[in-house]
Amino acid sequence: MAAHAWSHDERSLIVRAAREARRMWPNHEWTIELHEDRVELFERLGGSNDRLGRERLLTCGAVLANVEAAMRVLAWRPETDLSGSVSDLDRVARVRASRRTRLGSSDFARYGAVFGRALPGEPPAVANLVTHLLDETPGVAKGVGVLALDADQEPELPRIGWKLRHHFQHEEFAGLTWTSMLVITATEKRQDLVRAGWLTQNLILAATTHELTCSLVTEAFDLSAARGALSESLGVGGFPQLLLSVGCPERATDSEPTQLEGASS
Repeated sequence: MAAHAWSHDERSLIVRAAREARRMWPNHEWTIELHEDRVELFERLGGSNDRLGRERLLTCGAVLANVEAAMRVLAWRPETDLSGSVSDLDRVARVRASRRTRLGSSDFARYGAVFGRALPGEPPAVANLVTHLLDETPGVAKGVGVLALDADQEPELPRIGWKLRHHFQHEEFAGLTWTSMLVITATEKRQDLVRAGWLTQNLILAATTHELTCSLVTEAFDLSAARGALSESLGVGGFPQLLLSVGCPERATDSEPTQLEGASS
């Protein structure tokens, strides 16, 4: 069976979805290439302002999530390979249209969320929001965990608490109840950072389908000392990489922080 070749319209759809990662993510140092039945994602190394590449790789993970959402709405099952290449050291991922698949309502919803479109209906209950959003992601991420935080925990976080207080004083965040999640990687290797961005973007897409407001904080985690202090303070293994907060019009209920761990291909 001959490999699929992307049509002009399919190429346009995939590229538009990839570019929408700029809606939430701060680092734009990436590029994609479309070849026959696959899409290749590269980080831009030359002249990068992100010296360590942490934010760049997180953003690449978000782009990857959008590319996969576009492939699914085209009725192709994405097969993603995060292994590197000796000849292409800057290649982050290769996504192949492996086989035709049946479209579901979740595929249309996730693709619509890439462009900020929500579905009608009531949002999920605040008390179960993190678990609900994780259940709506198209998979889970090996080496990446999510820690749900109490609202009064955030200002007390070492090294970054004061930045979060300032962040949530903006008018756009008024009148919402926030559920915040720390995304934590087992290591700071390339693949774990990409998976962290992938998982976070899929959480954002799931929240967007319910017309919830998302706020992403990555810069506060730039210093390795800040990530280490957070890990020690919270008593968790691994490296906190970012904070994702989801704003809901409902009033929050008190709950204990829970750690959720995932594993994937």
